[in-house]
Amino acid sequence: MNKKMVVGIISILFVLTTFTTSIKSDANVSTILLNDGNLSGYVNDTLMNPIQGARVRVYFHGTYEEDYTDSSGYYHVINIPICYCLKNATASKEGYETEWILLSITENTTHDFVLTPLDPIPDLDCDGDLCWIDVVPGATVTGSFTVENIGGSNSELDWGIESYPEWGTWTFTPSSGTGLTPEDGPLTIDVEVIWSEEANGGEIKIVNCENSDDYCIIDISTAPPPPPQKLIGFIRDLEVTNYTVTFHAIIVLKVQYSFPGLIFNRQLVLPNNYEGYLSDCFVWATFSF
Repeated sequence: MNKKMVVGIISILFVLTTFTTSIKSDANVSTILLNDGNLSGYVNDTLMNPIQGARVRVYFHGTYEEDYTDSSGYYHVINIPICYCLKNATASKEGYETEWILLSITENTTHDFVLTPLDPIPDLDCDGDLCWIDVVPGATVTGSFTVENIGGSNSELDWGIESYPEWGTWTFTPSSGTGLTPEDGPLTIDVEVIWSEEANGGEIKIVNCENSDDYCIIDISTAPPPPPQKLIGFIRDLEVTNYTVTFHAIIVLKVQYSFPGLIFNRQLVLPNNYEGYLSDCFVWATFSF
């Protein structure tokens, strides 16, 4: 091998070595410059309630970046290298099973975690409404509604009545409870009210004692008794349901005043679906004529 060839080979090797070193150096610079990946999203439980204080951690190259969720369950992990590899992301909090996933992180990667509680979560549900009409002040009325735990199997619900109307005197039996499980089924709450003149409907609020955001509302409807009534005539062609009268025809009115021999005969057409009150074969209503 001649001297010129040896020198040429050495020169080529030097160039290749320098080029390779330059590539490696540029790659390191690129890795540093591309440390702007991020991961954001929400962490909820299996009932889709936000979990505050959950730790979300992203592992890479023997280290990690992490963030903790706020009151809405939101997190945002930054300074994650962007490279052609999958990174292990985990979400964890005491009392829940840790969830992990492999992700390819870019500038704006999102992922929502759902953590399963180690203990099942209760969930409050209520059913029913209260409707009272034609009640006079001082009278006592009754009703009922149900409370139920529709959460995880074997979960235990502690519940209580948080608020109810200020009018009247209210009694709930029971007014609170502990350890209600889904397997127990609906629990009936009996209601007793001593009526007052201020009665104007309202609502009853029942809450999960361990989660104030888990509550339900029972609506209350009321109607005062009818005003003083007077006899206006006999009835024909009507429907009667629970002593509520719905008229469908002309009512013939016959009124006799104190004037001797003076009799007035009148006819009055009541609107369809007009509601009055039934007494034997007569209608009592508040019509004037």
